Amino acid sequence: MANKPKISHYAPSDPSDVKPASSATPDRSRLAQLYPEPKTYNQRKHNDRLLQQAYRRYWPKRPYLNIAAYGSVIMGLSIWFAQNLNAWWFGSSDKGITMATVFFTFAMGLGLAFLLIAWVNYVNKQFSYFGGVTQVFWLVYAVLLTVLLVLWLSGWIWEYTNILWIPALIVAHFITVFFSAWRTIGKIL
Repeated sequence: MANKPKISHYAPSDPSDVKPASSATPDRSRLAQLYPEPKTYNQRKHNDRLLQQAYRRYWPKRPYLNIAAYGSVIMGLSIWFAQNLNAWWFGSSDKGITMATVFFTFAMGLGLAFLLIAWVNYVNKQFSYFGGVTQVFWLVYAVLLTVLLVLWLSGWIWEYTNILWIPALIVAHFITVFFSAWRTIGKIL
């Protein structure tokens, strides 16, 4: 313990403890790792292209098809729910409306609302993921729903049997949404 040098305020107690200036030079190999040489334009472009190819592997294969299919399934379920709601609430039951009926219809309505919100969220994520313009898609979709609402309020839809118009309506919905989504997303892919 007696041989241990004293440390006093950062200054060496003995001038022989000072290291020569040559040992204070930085290690060039470590600096080269920290600061690599700048890449040329072609090297950066090649790296960007490789990164874009790796990024595209994780893209959904056909997002415009998924958007149209999910939307059509939700629309079909909504139509089925709207048609059967009257029968569930005012059916031929002599007991009247039971709590099970109220709970079931409320749960179905919440489920459909959740599916619709999830679908809208999915559509917006896909459009932002691919850089598409959502306003065009939602404008076409709003026009489609407005036309369907006018047809329903005028009573034109109810004139035909359910077997004919429900699949035709779902197919029309699918085709319209598919082409609207394909027009904005399909060109990017």
